[in-house]
Amino acid sequence: MGVFDKAVERLAGAIVKAAPQVTQYSNEQLNPNPGYGNSVGLPRDPNMANVPFTPGIPLLPGAINPVRPDGRPDPRRYEYQVAQNINITETRLVPFKTLRAAADQIDIFRRCIEVLKQKTAGLDWDIVLGNDAVEAVMAETGEKNRVRAMAIAQEKFNEEINRARKFWEMPDRSNGLVFTDWLTMAMEEILVLDAWAVWPQRSVKGDLIGLQILDGSTIKPLIDDRGMRPMAPHPAYQQVLYGFPRSEFGAPDESVEADGEFSSDELAYMVRNRRTFTTYGYSPVERGLLLGDIYLRRQDWVRKEYTDGVLPDLIFKTDANFGNNADLLRAYENVFNDDLAGQTEQRKRARILPSGIEPIQFEGYGERFAATLDEYLITSICGHFGIQPTEIGFVGKTGLGGAAVHDGQAETSEVAGQVPFQNWLSTQLSNLSYVFLGMPRELEFRLMPSKRGDDLASAQASDIEAKNGGISLNERRSAKGLSLIDAPEADQPLIVLPTGAFFVTDEGLVPVQTGNGMGDYAYPMTSPEAPAEPEPVAPEGAEPIPTETPVEAEEEPVDKAARDEAKAFIRWLRKSPSREFEFRHLPATYAQTLNKFVAVEDYEGARWYAERYLG
Repeated sequence: MGVFDKAVERLAGAIVKAAPQVTQYSNEQLNPNPGYGNSVGLPRDPNMANVPFTPGIPLLPGAINPVRPDGRPDPRRYEYQVAQNINITETRLVPFKTLRAAADQIDIFRRCIEVLKQKTAGLDWDIVLGNDAVEAVMAETGEKNRVRAMAIAQEKFNEEINRARKFWEMPDRSNGLVFTDWLTMAMEEILVLDAWAVWPQRSVKGDLIGLQILDGSTIKPLIDDRGMRPMAPHPAYQQVLYGFPRSEFGAPDESVEADGEFSSDELAYMVRNRRTFTTYGYSPVERGLLLGDIYLRRQDWVRKEYTDGVLPDLIFKTDANFGNNADLLRAYENVFNDDLAGQTEQRKRARILPSGIEPIQFEGYGERFAATLDEYLITSICGHFGIQPTEIGFVGKTGLGGAAVHDGQAETSEVAGQVPFQNWLSTQLSNLSYVFLGMPRELEFRLMPSKRGDDLASAQASDIEAKNGGISLNERRSAKGLSLIDAPEADQPLIVLPTGAFFVTDEGLVPVQTGNGMGDYAYPMTSPEAPAEPEPVAPEGAEPIPTETPVEAEEEPVDKAARDEAKAFIRWLRKSPSREFEFRHLPATYAQTLNKFVAVEDYEGARWYAERYLG
């Protein structure tokens, strides 16, 4: 054996001696008997302890919550304060009173709140069918057309829709609050506190009289041993007044089976910005509080420049020391000031100063009064509320883009701020209707989204959608709340091409023309082809019958006056008229149909039908 072989043998022996010995742990060692304070842990890797520089075998958890039959406890939502339910002293980092004061005293907060109130309260609202209702009707009746299934569902739930509408017209009858007043009160609680508390008021018979909004700052959410909301029949909320709980409420049962079955001991407590480590929300006022504090201090600094400022506009620098006599110095100042006080004409003339006196003109406050900091503060605070500075009356530097920049900002504000807020509100109002009003789950409370564009732009967009097969005529009428047209063509999407108009059917594109097998209501866009006449056949033995070369018939031109009148009618529709249009050149049947559309205020249908005449 050579020297190299001996070295290899010694190295192999050293490796064997250094190999780690695997220690086996039993289940009993890893998981002692479970009990309160102990729990059964998940299996550990027995090799973990023998790996060099190991992270270590995880400690066995010590359960502080009751353990399940499998020996392990359920997790807590967060590390809540010990005895949190019996501590009635407010433990919030920012007390509710501070948020109330900030919302009232910081003018930019108040402007943002009022703008959001007006924008939301100014929206239309309605009780509408949900997608589930239409799908259920389609499954029950076998109706394949979604629009007609919606009409069936509308008739089925019409009574419930009217009942819900009547309630929400005045949701708090005891206090005489119509929906707009009720909603603005709710938004104050959401935007300032993010604590929206609604208590159902019942009649003697147990019926719902109204939904009353309580001061969210007086409601203390309770928690169970896991930091979760306690379930019925245990109390979930308490109202703390004058330093002590005065009443308590349970959380409403939000299951479908309990809809409309509630008691006066229940309370709906809604938080928009929920977080895991607290039972309270995080309102826009609280989020922008630090910026609001800077904004207040800056306003106070500007105010004191006018009341406590000590720096004059002009200072004279002189070599004389006046013998350190303050009275003599004041006398010289009076000579200079009184000489030109009120003398506007003399102040415009040149002056010669004595030797040793040099004027120093104060250049103003410079950057201290620049709008950069103000613009940053206003933009940041408005961002917490989801609105643009222009909506509260602040117009900053737009730079390149001008009006286009403002339009883009407004659209961003709507998409990122207003629309999500409206959707959340609609969901909460729907849940309140299910739980307390007993409204069927097939219905929804919906705040209608705003339409930023003008009527003309909206009509043009709708017309483009209709001409590209995006929506049928009946779908457009259904969206506007108009009655459906009982014709198969009205349920078919339409595509308008340079070569003509086509219905989109299961068999493909079908030209829009009379006699196409789709009914008598099809609009004549192209002339139907006449059936070919059979060629004459000569008797046997006779000379062939000469045939004339067919002459293509010229298409009869559409009356130019009628076309111009149709165009004038389309322009006239932009005014949303309420009277009939006086036709003089258009065919009588076509004119009567157009005026019928106007009579029911279906201007989209009238425009569509008039354009079909123009081709």
